[in-house]
Amino acid sequence: MEDLEIFEQRGVIQILLVLAAGDITKELMLTGLLKKLKVSQKAAYAALEVLMNKGLVGERRVETPFNLRFLRITDKGLRVAEKLHEIRKELADE
Repeated sequence: MEDLEIFEQRGVIQILLVLAAGDITKELMLTGLLKKLKVSQKAAYAALEVLMNKGLVGERRVETPFNLRFLRITDKGLRVAEKLHEIRKELADE
């Protein structure tokens, strides 16, 4: 049950659904992701850390003067996001 507590953290579900909604073969820059979220930057960073630790989101850093970060949903993350989408759809149908 402890693993399910990650979904109580603000932004976790939102990040998974945003990354799953795009072209899953492509990466999304961190700044682009932050613009799509309805949570604070602090909450988003905390949620991303949890998602990366659980293997649901992957990250690639590019060392430039701007230290770019690119995010992508993993296969495991996509499976979880699909289930979350089904739950949201089921609840909306009620």
